Order: sequence, then structure tokens, then C-alpha cells
Amino acid sequence: MRQQAQLQDLIEAIGIVPTIQFDSLGDVLPLADSIVRGGIPLIEVMLRNEVSVKALEVICAKRPDIVAGAGTVTNTEQVGIAKRAGAKFIVAPGFNSKVVAACQKHNLPIIPGCVTPSEVEAGLDMGLRVFKFFPAWQHGGRDAIRMLAGPYPTARFIPTGGLGPQDIEAFLSLKSVLAIGGDFMVWDNAVARKDWKQISETCRKAVLGAVRFQLKAVASDDLEQGSDIQRLLSTLAESLPKEQVAVFARKSDKTRLFFSTLRLSRAIRLLETQGFRPLPDEPRHTAPDYADAIEMMGPDGKLLVCLTERIS
Repeated sequence: MRQQAQLQDLIEAIGIVPTIQFDSLGDVLPLADSIVRGGIPLIEVMLRNEVSVKALEVICAKRPDIVAGAGTVTNTEQVGIAKRAGAKFIVAPGFNSKVVAACQKHNLPIIPGCVTPSEVEAGLDMGLRVFKFFPAWQHGGRDAIRMLAGPYPTARFIPTGGLGPQDIEAFLSLKSVLAIGGDFMVWDNAVARKDWKQISETCRKAVLGAVRFQLKAVASDDLEQGSDIQRLLSTLAESLPKEQVAVFARKSDKTRLFFSTLRLSRAIRLLETQGFRPLPDEPRHTAPDYADAIEMMGPDGKLLVCLTERIS
């Protein structure tokens, strides 16, 4: 159960689960590395051919820091294959109680596909909390997940199946959605063209899209910190909609930027990569129309980011 909870936390903090089918062993490490460079240390390797099984073995052996799991697992034999390959988790397209039991026996976190109340109840009864929702749009999309979450408030979903960057905000704005899964980072024949840079950039933009910062206000009595602020905003630019931003003065030796975000855990993880650190013991601050905010201190000790979460 601890491993299942740790996996859930990681998936939520990233918001994106790459679901990759490998067709050539020569592409395995370059593709895995490009995904990690894009900010996603997590890969679901779909076991749809013999190459993918070997690919999973290679990633687990050569890149142990990547959380690599096996996808498209439909029977107990595949659970054993994935376990021997080194998989850290299992994803199944449907709900099969024998597959779930085999994973639990091997202490492997399992994310089964569940799209109906009966399937969700069966999963909850076996101690699960996270479910794949596949294929997402064909089973009702965002509205279907929102309705399922009503009677099952502890259930969390990962929609997959033909999803792309355009679907990120629609699904991740739901509290019941941990992440979206997809192979959109390798669309446009990026692997065949060996365009590892493009794959990394697509992943980077997807991670920012999963955070979806909105800058709401800047509070300072010293707006001469323009270079520090501009540097941070340029880093987050892909995730900042062009909206009117309130600027107001306050007596402080620090500048505060007030952001809202789709999920606090993702925003915290992303800002930590920029040298920011949470201040759990600091007094909470508010801006107009804001609830309590989590604060993070910048590396220079002068720039504070205040975060609030917006979820439907």
C-alpha cells in the first residue's frame, strides 16, 4: 500500500504519464532520456510487442532513477513478465480481479482500467484508489469522470486514449483526475526522425500545462527586482495566460508574486526545480480575492511566490 501511495503522489505531482510503445531497441534509452529531460521521470511501457518487454528491461537496468512501469497488462502471465523485467508499477486497460490480485501478491502497484460504477466499486473493494479511464472521450470524457467522482470521492482517475496537449486543462481541472496519459510527445514521427529535442520540448510544455499558472498579483514596495521576476516569468511563460495582473504596494523587504494553479503539488515540484523552497512555518498571506496561500522562497531570499489552487 505504501508503494501504491508513493506512486499516486508522484503521478499527481507530474500530471503527465507518457505511454510509449517501443519498436526498436536502439531508440529505448535516447527516448527515455529525452522524456526525463522534459521533466517527466516516469514512463509506462506498453507491452504490445516483444521489443517493448526488452525495452522495459533496459530502462529498469540502465536508468534505475526512472519510474518505469508496464502497460497494456491483460493477464497474470504478463504480470510475472513485467515483474521480472523490473517494472515498478502495472497499468491494465480493463479491470481483471486476477491481474489485480497477482500484482498485490508481488507488491506491485496496479492501475486498472475502470469506466463504470461497478468496476470502480470492485477496485475500491480490493483496496485500490487510482484507476485508468480508457478510452477517455469515447466513455464520456470529462463529464463522465466528474459524475463518477460524485459517489466515489476517494477514487482518482488517469484518462488516456488518443489524448493530446489540448486535453490537459480540460481533465486536470478536475480534482478527481491525477494525470492524463498519452503518447503525444512522440507524435509527428518524432522517434523515427530521432528528434529527441522536440520530444523533450513537448514534455516540458505538457508539464507546464499540467501546472497552468495564472499570475494574479504582484505585491512589493520595490519593483526594481524586475530581472528576477522576468526570469521566473519567462521560465513559466508557456503556462501563463495573458490576463490583467494587479500590482499593489506593501511594506515588505520581499516581493510577492501571487499565482493560482491547477494543483499545488505540481506547482511546488516545478518551482523547486527553480530553486524555490516551501515555507511551511511562515504566516500565511492573502491578496484581494485570495484564500490562504502556500508560500515558497526564491533562492535569493527576496522573492516569494504565493500559490493557491483552483479545482472544479
